[in-house]
Amino acid sequence: MKLTGEPGTVEALAEEAVVAACTLADAADPSRWSAGAVEDVAAALEVLAGALAQFDPECAEILAVVPVAAAAIVERAEQVGGQVNNHKISSSC
Repeated sequence: MKLTGEPGTVEALAEEAVVAACTLADAADPSRWSAGAVEDVAAALEVLAGALAQFDPECAEILAVVPVAAAAIVERAEQVGGQVNNHKISSSC
């Protein structure tokens, strides 16, 4: 994917985030996840939601659930431990 935004702009940084997310989605298969990887992705979701929440108050209200959801996912990963879930989630990348 060729980036179209000017380097350092919000648009370019957002494009880079999408590229990184797509790369992760392509590499992620149930056997490759660790609790640490889940925690890192959950943290990224929180950071991205926080950035997007700055768009306007309504977006902030909509995205307020993300930290709670991310924490629940991390907790679930810790509970499951080394067990692997065989459900494949398709990406839109």
